[in-house]
Amino acid sequence: MAAQSLAAIAQQLHPGSAPSTQAAINPNVTSTPAYNFTGLNAERSTYGFTGAGQTVAVIDTGIAYDHPALGGGYGANYRVVGGYDFAANDANPYDDGPLGGHGTHVSGIIASNDVNNPGLATGVDLVGLRVFDSNGNGSFDAVDKALQWVHTNRFAFRNPITTVNLSLGADWNSSTVPNWANLENDFLQLKNDGIFIAVAAGNAFANYGTPGLSYPGASSYVVPVAAVDASGNLAGYSQRLDRVIAAPGSDIRSTAPDYIGNLDGKTNDWITMSGTSMATPYVAGASVLIRQALQFAGYKNINEDTINYVMRNTADSIYDSATNQSYKRLNLQAAINSIIPADEFGNTSSTAYSLGTLVGRTSVSGAITRLDDKDYFSFVAGQSGTVTFTATVDGTMSAKWELAGTAGTTTGNTFSVSVVAGQTYSVGLSTGGGIGHYRLDVASSVAAANWGAVDFKQISGVDLSSGDNWFAATASQAGLFTVQALFAQAGGNIDIELYNANNQLVASGNVNGYGERLDFTATAGQSFFVHVRGSNTDVNFRLTNLVSQNGLNVNVNGTSVNDAFAYTAGAMQTVTVNGVDYQFSSASAKYFTFNGGAGVDAIAITGTAGAETATLRVGSVSVTGAGYSVQASNVQRILLDAGGGNDQVTMYDSLGNDTLDFTPTSAHLYGSGYDLLVRNASTVLAYSSGGGDTANFTDSAGDDQFYGFYGSAGEVGAGYHNIAAGFQYVNAFSTGGNDTAYFYDSPSNDWFLATPTWQRMLSVANQTQTNNFKNVYAYASAGGYDKTYLYDSVGADQFVGLANSAVMSGANYSNTVVGFALVSANASGGNDSTFLHDSAGADTLYMTPTWSAFMDGKVYYQVNNFRNVTVFSYNGGKDTVNFTDSVGDDVLGGSRGAASLTGANFSNSAQGFGIVNATTSAGYDTANFSSVDYVFNLLGKWKSPYAARV
Repeated sequence: MAAQSLAAIAQQLHPGSAPSTQAAINPNVTSTPAYNFTGLNAERSTYGFTGAGQTVAVIDTGIAYDHPALGGGYGANYRVVGGYDFAANDANPYDDGPLGGHGTHVSGIIASNDVNNPGLATGVDLVGLRVFDSNGNGSFDAVDKALQWVHTNRFAFRNPITTVNLSLGADWNSSTVPNWANLENDFLQLKNDGIFIAVAAGNAFANYGTPGLSYPGASSYVVPVAAVDASGNLAGYSQRLDRVIAAPGSDIRSTAPDYIGNLDGKTNDWITMSGTSMATPYVAGASVLIRQALQFAGYKNINEDTINYVMRNTADSIYDSATNQSYKRLNLQAAINSIIPADEFGNTSSTAYSLGTLVGRTSVSGAITRLDDKDYFSFVAGQSGTVTFTATVDGTMSAKWELAGTAGTTTGNTFSVSVVAGQTYSVGLSTGGGIGHYRLDVASSVAAANWGAVDFKQISGVDLSSGDNWFAATASQAGLFTVQALFAQAGGNIDIELYNANNQLVASGNVNGYGERLDFTATAGQSFFVHVRGSNTDVNFRLTNLVSQNGLNVNVNGTSVNDAFAYTAGAMQTVTVNGVDYQFSSASAKYFTFNGGAGVDAIAITGTAGAETATLRVGSVSVTGAGYSVQASNVQRILLDAGGGNDQVTMYDSLGNDTLDFTPTSAHLYGSGYDLLVRNASTVLAYSSGGGDTANFTDSAGDDQFYGFYGSAGEVGAGYHNIAAGFQYVNAFSTGGNDTAYFYDSPSNDWFLATPTWQRMLSVANQTQTNNFKNVYAYASAGGYDKTYLYDSVGADQFVGLANSAVMSGANYSNTVVGFALVSANASGGNDSTFLHDSAGADTLYMTPTWSAFMDGKVYYQVNNFRNVTVFSYNGGKDTVNFTDSVGDDVLGGSRGAASLTGANFSNSAQGFGIVNATTSAGYDTANFSSVDYVFNLLGKWKSPYAARV
């Protein structure tokens, strides 16, 4: 601000009249020696603050924002990010001529990024608020609106508005504001917003000759700025008061629009001006740098008073002979020096901060507080391998590394060095950019043999004679990561430890069986180091990462090869994976899931003495008991030991040809590619879904019962009940006890075959056979024309035929058939006997020396090769018997109510028949009668007193 307007026309403003920008233009001066008093250059070379992250509002004649030093454009992607023209009432705050240029010059002092003519804050953004028209006329009303605009838009841009520059004022010289002042409320609002307000002190000291300030510099809410000349003393034109801060204002070179420059049509001009208008942006720019330094030092709630306090308490004192008083002159270097904290760490390798013996991971935080600062850290390598330094930085800092005595590898903010255990190293950190804070993470990784990703892995015969070994491994899934070391103690003791990727100890081994074991809950992909201490030349390692727990759920996975799983129920439940045991209390885990994955996998499940329910299928099993549940899939071999109790087990076969083997204590279902075995279950039900399947039943030593139905079969004994449904072939074996078998036919035609040692029911779709049962019953009641063929033993057997049933029995066996349409009894030797009984209707009997046929109501009996055959006709009906003799000498006999035909090795007798027909064909046959109470017909040449019908 000077005693002249921008048009260089002197004028005195009356209270309430429009303010003017005031500066003296001298185009011939190109240097700014007064800058040397503020330490600006030293600050730049020491700290490098640029004001990045802040915005300054310049309330003036506007800004020629197309000047290259001011960003070359206007808007969000440029340095001049926004603004408003309150003189023309539009959104384009360009610094128009002919009486402009003042605001552009002020803006360059604050923010020029020209290499040869830099402003104070080369990284700050600007907002242009034009309050003067092209003729240099303005009003406090426009300034009032501009100040309100700053409050409203202080957070509207990419960086907040932190500073306002007012290089303007009215004709006034006082320590207090005039009564016409209208900006006080605006200033108070902005001050409460934390915004620093720099205002020109005024250029009229020569007129007044006494201390005082122009308005609005006289406001108590702003920081008034006086000007110093090239010698560092107060400029003769500068108004002054004890609360001013003085800064360079004479012959200041800065940016200008083309119309006050060389008029070459390019906005790239530079001119010099003098006045408190030039000192004000110097202080505004300094406030931006001081605020940045305070933020760097960790200060919060920074405001105008905070910054002004730093400025005044670090300022130089200059004596003014005109007023016989001393005033404060800005010392920017001293101001920032007072803010930046002292260096925490040594800046040479000999004064390095010691990290101690490094094993694992450590971290330290600090700051590079000067551009030439270096922080050194020393450490002793606790293990051979690699030490990595990773710097997380803020601000404009970029990590730059040094290593005393050896070379390292740098990748961005990361530095790695190979180390040897026991040796000392020193690493230096500096910046390749600006200053900033850092967090330094230091990790020591060992030179370790890589075991790779682990699901289940066994490493046998490892030689650990060196006494200290490291191995790297990675968890393949989230869950328990188990390491076992198996060795003979006689070969030397081994201790194992588990370190994470940061070399932090996470688990230690415990003695377990013939070695040591440790468990750690890992995340998928987590890397570990296994540290083995001790010497032994033959150690087997087993690593397992297949078990995980989530609440009450335990999941067990298989690998890509064959796996063996096991689960044992109880108060302490045990899960075994490939020989590795895990225990879970019944309170901590209830639901267990196994997934075999690839390979041929097996699972063994052991239940309790209580009641369990289980379902076994090809490749899967589900078991539920009191307080637990087990599910397994993708397992080809399944063993379930139900543990006794009232267990209910269901089994399902494949679509191929399968075999089921039942015993009182087991059920074994197997086929191509699978094997299901159940033990100690009270009830087992097995289903066949197709194919030529076979079910085999084997009984207990006690008395058992077997039931063969069409489409199903079952066996019951003490403590067990086995059922097979849908099997094509069923075999039952009796191995002891007084066992009984029951057969039932199908709705179609069936055949039942029975011998003293085996019995077989043949139906359309299935075949059921029993073996060595003492008592067998076969029932034909479902329909069809059913036939039975009964065979004797080599001993004396007996066959009995009734109206609807028949029994073939002998030593230790009895075969009974009921409801069959055809019954054939066959004797093969021995003194065998047959007894047939008629029905209530008219029955016909045929008897020969080798066979007899009897139509007994609905049943057709045929007996073959029985030595003694007796048929009874006592149930009524007109029954007829037909005898046929042998080729030998036979005897036909008749007594009251009976007739018989006997010969060599046979004896046929008919009891109670009303009609008897006898035929002789060969031999010397004899007919003897003692009773004639029935019709007796003799056919052929019988040797008898009677040769005709009697």
